[in-house]
Amino acid sequence: MTTATSKAGISRAEDCPCAFGRSGAFTLIEVIAALAIVSIALLGLLQFHLMTVRITDTARTTALAILVAQEEAAEAASGGWPAVGAKSGTAEMDGSQFNWRTQVTNFDSLASCGLGHSALRQLSVSVTWHDGAGPRTVRTTTYLADHRIP
Repeated sequence: MTTATSKAGISRAEDCPCAFGRSGAFTLIEVIAALAIVSIALLGLLQFHLMTVRITDTARTTALAILVAQEEAAEAASGGWPAVGAKSGTAEMDGSQFNWRTQVTNFDSLASCGLGHSALRQLSVSVTWHDGAGPRTVRTTTYLADHRIP
């Protein structure tokens, strides 16, 4: 057996007896191992994608609940000085149903300053909805001043 050598004295790979029977193609074992590695990586990417979709849906629903809370707070404050008490109802927005409750109470911290009556009212709105994890709630609170204060 003769081997061809280059100018540097190194024999070529195809003439080497250790490369006997290799045609340069991948073996079945190599292909299966590569497919196993790729499939494990793709499963991880799929799980990451599903988690991202779930988080996005939760964020969208929470944003809608905040919008319902802001609408109810604006409606309660639109009449000027709101009456003390509670109101509740339901709202449907973008296919989701939300239960809301507004609570107006006197905020008595300024009554001790000699004003004689409470000059502030606390307006709290809570919005509840159900998702796959169970009930969720968003609460907002704002304070309204009596415009009739002398």
